Amino acid sequence: GDTLRIDVWGSIEGNYMAAVNRNGEIAVPRLGVINVWGQTFGQVRETIRRQIAKYFTNFEFNVSMGALRSIQVFMVGEVQSPGTYQVNSLSTVLTALSEAGGPAKTGTLRNIQLLREGKRVTTIDFYAFFLKGDKSKDVRLQSGDTIFVPIIGPVVAVAGNVRRPAIYELKDGLTLSQALDLAGGLIPTAYLQKVQVDRVRDHRITTVLDLDIGTSAKARDNLSLALMDWDRIRVAPIALAGGYVRLEGYVVRPGEYELSPGMRLSDLILPYDNLLPEFFPDLAQVIRMAPPEYQPLIQTVDLKKALDGDPDHNLLLREYDVVKLFSRKQMEELPQVAVSGAVLRPGTYRLYEKMTVRDLVATAGNLKRSAYLSQAEITRFLPMGLQTKTERHLIDLQKALEGIPEHDLALQVDDHLFVRSIPDYAEKYTVKIVGEVLFPGSYAIAKGEKLASVLERAGGYSQDAYLNGAFFTRESLKQSQRHQTNRLIAEQEQEIYRITSQLAAGAMGEEDVAASQAILESRQQLVQKLKQVPITGRMVIHLQALDQLAECPDNVELLDGDTLTIPRNPKTVTVLGQVYNPVSMAYNPGQTVGYYLDKVGGPRKNAETGEIYVVRADGSVFSKQQSGFGLKWDSTHKLWRGNSFYTTELFPGDTILVPEKVKRTDWMKEIKDITTILYQISLGAAVILSL
Repeated sequence: GDTLRIDVWGSIEGNYMAAVNRNGEIAVPRLGVINVWGQTFGQVRETIRRQIAKYFTNFEFNVSMGALRSIQVFMVGEVQSPGTYQVNSLSTVLTALSEAGGPAKTGTLRNIQLLREGKRVTTIDFYAFFLKGDKSKDVRLQSGDTIFVPIIGPVVAVAGNVRRPAIYELKDGLTLSQALDLAGGLIPTAYLQKVQVDRVRDHRITTVLDLDIGTSAKARDNLSLALMDWDRIRVAPIALAGGYVRLEGYVVRPGEYELSPGMRLSDLILPYDNLLPEFFPDLAQVIRMAPPEYQPLIQTVDLKKALDGDPDHNLLLREYDVVKLFSRKQMEELPQVAVSGAVLRPGTYRLYEKMTVRDLVATAGNLKRSAYLSQAEITRFLPMGLQTKTERHLIDLQKALEGIPEHDLALQVDDHLFVRSIPDYAEKYTVKIVGEVLFPGSYAIAKGEKLASVLERAGGYSQDAYLNGAFFTRESLKQSQRHQTNRLIAEQEQEIYRITSQLAAGAMGEEDVAASQAILESRQQLVQKLKQVPITGRMVIHLQALDQLAECPDNVELLDGDTLTIPRNPKTVTVLGQVYNPVSMAYNPGQTVGYYLDKVGGPRKNAETGEIYVVRADGSVFSKQQSGFGLKWDSTHKLWRGNSFYTTELFPGDTILVPEKVKRTDWMKEIKDITTILYQISLGAAVILSL
C-alpha cells in the first residue's frame, strides 16, 4: 500500500508513481518489477539505483515517499492511553508509544514487549535511547502488532550531589557504580567518604549503609554493591570551604577572601581598595570562632589605627574570621541644620563640611517670591554643660546669597535659618462676581480691596441687575456656621441620650413618661433637620449704586474665596407656611404684607399670627414683633390698621413666612420651643432654595 515517487533524468527521463503490491513489489515502466519487501527507505533507494543501472548509464534519480499505508497496532498494559491506534507503515515501537502518551508512571521503560501473531518478537530497553540517544534497539512495526508495557520493575532513587538525581529502574543486578553512572556521575562537590544507602529489610525496618567510595581499600567493593528494590542512595556534599576570611558591611567588595600566612586586617582592606567614601574610621569588628567550643567572639578595633599598622588593632587574621566595617551614617548621628519660612522646601538637612547660608538656601530649593531679602535670622544652639545656650545672628540675606562672608556665615551643627516673608505679601487671592454685571468672573484682589472696587472692575451692574436680591457668601462664615450647627447637633444628641436614659430607668410617672417621649421625638426630628439644613456662609449686604456703595457700610473689605451673586429681578413674592395656598405670586409694586396674605386666603386657624415674619431678598428679616404701634392706612382693604406690619411694603424676592401655632401647656413648653425651631428651619431652607 505504500507509494514511491521516482524521478529520473539524464539518458533516461521520467516521473513514476509506484505502489507496493501485496507481494512487496513495485512495477516501473522501462525498469520492470522490483522487489522491495521489508527494506528500509535507504535500502529501497539502492535497489532502485541498481535496477536502473542494468539498462541505462549517465543518469540521475531521486526517490521520495508518496502516500504511506496505515497499519493498526494495539497498545496495552501500563500506558497513558491504551487502545487501538492507526499509524503509518514506517512507525516504530517508540513512535507508537509516543502516540499513546508514553508509559504511565507505573509502567516500565526497560522491559517493553513487542508481540506479533501471539508471539513475543523482542523486548526493548529504552534507557539506552533516553540516556544516550541510542535508537538501535527500536523496531519497525507491522499491522496487527501489540505493544505491551508491563508494570515497572525494582527501582532505586539517587539523590544529592549527582548530575541527574532521579528514580531509576533496576535491571540485571545493577550495582552502586552503575546507578551512579545512570545518574550522570558525581559532581565535584560530592563527598566520596560518605555515600549513604537506605535499604528496606524484610518488610520490617529501614537500615542505613554508609559507604566510602573514595580512596580507601573498600572503595572498589563498595562500588560493586548490588542494589535492591527501593534502595535510596544519597551522596552528601563536601564540607564548607576552608582557608578563607569573610569581609562584610560597608565595603566595595564584600565576600570571602583567601587567608594567606601572616595576613592581617589591613591586608584584607587596602590591597583590594575596599574602602567606600564616608566609612567610619573609629571602629571595625572581627568576629571569630574561639576554641575549644568555637563560640563566636567579637573583637572591636580602631580601624584607622589598624590601617596605619598599629599591631594592637591590626589583628592577625584566622580562618573563618568575619571582618565587618561600618559607614558614618550607621555609627554617627549625622550633623544637621534646619531652614524654615519663605523657602520652597523647608525642613531639616544634613550639614556638610564648610556649608554656608547660601548652600542651605540652595539645598532647600531656593527662596519663595515672598522672601524678605533684607534680613534673615540664624538661631544657634550651643551645649554648655547641663544647659544649652542660644545665640541669634541677624544677616542680610541678599548679601549672603551674593557670597559676602560677613553675611554668608559658615553653619554649625543644629543651626536654624529662618527666612522671613515680606509683610503684607499676598499670594493669589480671588473673589467671584456672578450674575448681572457686565463682566462676571473670578477677580484677583489686593489685600484690603473692597466690594465697590471689584464691582467697578467688573464693569458695573447690568440693566437687569436686582440689587435687593444680592447673595454674598464667605468661606470663613460657612465654616463658622457649620461649626455652630455641629455644636447644636451635639447638644441635642446629648439631650436625647439623657432623656433616653431617664426613660430606661423607669423612675417617672405616666404623665412625665408621655411628656419625655414627646420631647425625645421632637429633639430627634430637630437633629435630622439640622443635619439637612444647607450651610451657605451668607452675609447680608445691601447693594446700592456704585457711587453710593463706596461710602456706605456695605462696601465690605473682601477676603479670598468671597462670592457675590447678583440675580435678575424675580418679579415675584412668595408666601409659605400656614396659609390656605402657599405659592409665589407676581410682584405688584407698592403692595403690602396684608395684600399678599389676602391673595393666598390669609392665615389658617392653626397659624401663629403673632409670629409672622418677612425674609427680604437680601437675606434680612422683618418680623411682626418688630413692627410699631399706631394707625396706618391699609390701601388694599380700605381701612386703618392698628399694627403697621400688615401695611409693610414688599419688594421682588421677598418671602412671607407664617409659622404653625403650638399648644402652650406647662409640660409641653420645651416641645413648643423645639417645634418652633423645626418649623423655622424648614421654612428657612425653603426660602434659601427659592433664592
